[in-house]
Amino acid sequence: MKNVMLLLLLLCCFIACKKVEKNVEIDNPSDKVVTISFNDQPEITLQPKEFKKVMIPFGDQKIVVNRGKPVEVYLDEKKNYLINPTYEEYYIKKVPYFMDYRAEDNYRKQYGDMKSKIRDMEFIGVDVSPLPKALVIQKQWDFGLEEEMTKYLQPQSRNINGGQNFYVSKKIIRFNDILEEILMEKKEEFIVK
Repeated sequence: MKNVMLLLLLLCCFIACKKVEKNVEIDNPSDKVVTISFNDQPEITLQPKEFKKVMIPFGDQKIVVNRGKPVEVYLDEKKNYLINPTYEEYYIKKVPYFMDYRAEDNYRKQYGDMKSKIRDMEFIGVDVSPLPKALVIQKQWDFGLEEEMTKYLQPQSRNINGGQNFYVSKKIIRFNDILEEILMEKKEEFIVK
């Protein structure tokens, strides 16, 4: 009987200690090759401008970039992350979608005109906000780096603001990509101050 209880106790400990494996996104927007490793797993090489999804165990991690000093982090299994080995600048681009012709007026009354400051440049007509320049960035967007932004979200992702007839989609975007997008639009509403 004692052996059975001991075996059950060991089994429970093993199950409780097992780490959940999930995908993380790793982005290298730089012009240099980057290597990265998680705990004692094999090293991953990212070529310049390469994006990868890799499966790793979540929980306590030691992340090593370019064979440098390990950085200890905790990856919560209930959250998703972007790994930023080059500490590049990322932004959240917010795009409101209006359900009817009065919705845009209601939005402007409530929030004002869309304005953003990117470094020392101020733009009107676009809404972006910077994310922290960190090795690990917790997901707070609807659309990832490699996903096209569409106005249609799954109902659980839709953010209808108390019957305001609009919702806001969020996409993570690289610094260079947001500048290129703004300049390529060449719309008169984008004003640089």
